[in-house]
This record gives sequence, structure tokens and C-alpha cells, in this order.
Amino acid sequence: MVAVVAALLGTLLGSLATIGAAFVSGLAQREGARISARSQYVKDRHEPRREAYKAFIEVATDLKERFAILERYERVSVDEREEIRKSVNSRWVDLSLLGPATVITGASEVRDIALEVVHQLGVAAHEEFVFLGVDEDDEDRHEAAQYHFEGVMATLLSTVNLLSDSIDEFALIASAALDDDGTAPRSLP
Repeated sequence: MVAVVAALLGTLLGSLATIGAAFVSGLAQREGARISARSQYVKDRHEPRREAYKAFIEVATDLKERFAILERYERVSVDEREEIRKSVNSRWVDLSLLGPATVITGASEVRDIALEVVHQLGVAAHEEFVFLGVDEDDEDRHEAAQYHFEGVMATLLSTVNLLSDSIDEFALIASAALDDDGTAPRSLP
């Protein structure tokens, strides 16, 4: 009788061990599948964001580089200003659809300053036209037009410097967003 009870207990314990091992194995497989799915999800979101962030930074940086040094300034046509405006807005829309909110906020600031640079380019072109149209023999008007044009150019340079700073800040925000793989614990709002 003792042998029968021992055999039954052995069988029962063996069954429990098998069930326990199967349960633990199932949990491990489920966790592995979850990690794999999360990794693929992050990868699928990362690449489009990276490309959109990169394109936006390139457009803003090209604008900044073109007008960062006043000695290299050359008048920009209305069509060219419109093309720059469309390019900035288009890249911003692409980026804003991908998020996250911190990136959209930073990109909005860059976009606003870039569009202000484009506006200042229009003002500078107008003032340059006025300055060049004033007869040099009329010294007072010529000097006033030159002074006004130089003030507009100083404003343009100041706005370009703001654009440069905002691009740098946006690059940090975008980099942090790309580094976020979603595994960090979220804080409550």
C-alpha cells in the first residue's frame, strides 16, 4: 500500500512539475514574442520619423546657411521665396503627422522662424530696390535709404541667428524622440 501511495505521489508530483514547466515556458515565449513585436513596432515608427526629421532640418539649415552671412546676401525673387515657404511648410506637415508632441512643438518654432526669415527676405528685397532707386546725388535721401536698408539687413541676420538656435534645439528634441524606444516608464501627467 505504501508503494502504491508513493507511486501515485510521484506521478502527481511529476505531473505538477511538467505543468509548471509548460506554464513557465509559455510565459517565456509570450514575453519573447512581446519583445519582438515591440522591437518591430519601434523600428517601423523610427525610420519614417528619422527621414521626416532629417528632411525638415535640412530645409531649415539650407535656409540658414544661405543667409547667415550678410556679405553673401543676394536678392531672392518672389517665386524663390514662395518655393522656400512651400518647402518649409511641406516638411513641417510631414513631420507633424509623425509626432510626438514635443517634436511637433519644436518643429513649429523652427517653421515659424524660418517663415519669418522668408518674410524678412521680402522686406530686404524691397528696401534694396528702394535704396538702389534713390539718386546718389540726393545725399540725405540716399543716406536715409542706406541706413534703413542696413537696419533691415541687421533684422534679417538676427532672425537667421534665431533660426540657427532653434534648429539646434529642435535637433536635440528630435534625437531624444528617436532614442525613446518606449521602454522607459511613463510618468503620470
